[in-house]
Amino acid sequence: MKPVGALPVAAFLAAAATAAARRESVPPPPTPVQGQALLSDVATSYARMEQNIEQQYAKLIQEAKNDKQKLEDQIKSLQNQITKLKETAKKIQLVMQKLQELLPKVVGAVGSDPHGGKGRTTSAGQRDSLEALLRVELARAGRNMSPEELRKLADEITKGGQGAMGLALQIVISIAGADRDNTPARPDFPKVTGEDVSNAAPLRGPAAAAFFSGRFSKQAQERLAEIDKAIDSALAGIQSRKEQIAALENEIEKLRKDKEKALADLRAQRLKALETATKARDASLVRTPTPTASPKKP
Repeated sequence: MKPVGALPVAAFLAAAATAAARRESVPPPPTPVQGQALLSDVATSYARMEQNIEQQYAKLIQEAKNDKQKLEDQIKSLQNQITKLKETAKKIQLVMQKLQELLPKVVGAVGSDPHGGKGRTTSAGQRDSLEALLRVELARAGRNMSPEELRKLADEITKGGQGAMGLALQIVISIAGADRDNTPARPDFPKVTGEDVSNAAPLRGPAAAAFFSGRFSKQAQERLAEIDKAIDSALAGIQSRKEQIAALENEIEKLRKDKEKALADLRAQRLKALETATKARDASLVRTPTPTASPKKP
């Protein structure tokens, strides 16, 4: 905000005082008409100065209000940012919770039936259990698959191999994300590289599940720490702007008081100038021209 323009107001008051002093030093006007004109000029001059003071302070106050509005808009933006950050944090936590639930069941099933189910019973086979789990979880995530597709998917995962590991992770991440209104918690969470899949492929199912659970947990903690830092920064920004708003409110109040004082001083000077002009006018009204004697005729 720009500082208060004290000089223009002081100039108005100085001009008024100078004008009043000059009028007091001028002899009474010679005629009633001139006296009345002087009174009108004084009133008009001071009315114009009063209007200028009003306009000057109105401009300064409006500038302060505009600055205050900008700060309030910035606070709203930061509050919205905090709301989104908190939503993202909650989503990360929910996705992580779902990942921890599914990893042992899906990734843990990788390679559990390498012979394609030979020698197993339909009720006890790992593939059947995985197929039933996937049917429920995929449907809950809004991804309905035919019985043939589900059977093929479960068969590929339980046979094992690096491809099966990648497929199991893809299914787990897809379900965990889609279960949270079909939007990812963050573009980089959960993050899996080809190297991760390659390193986990030789591990037995439960060990691979634990491997990825640890990696995802670390990723979640890092993302949540970043979010906490961003929230703290936004809160600090809000506090700073609130302090600036308080300073502007004080400045606006000071401007209003300064305006009233400037107007009061000007009006006091106007009254004094009008009194002087009125006296001059009244003096012109009572002045009577001195009669001149006519010469006598011889």
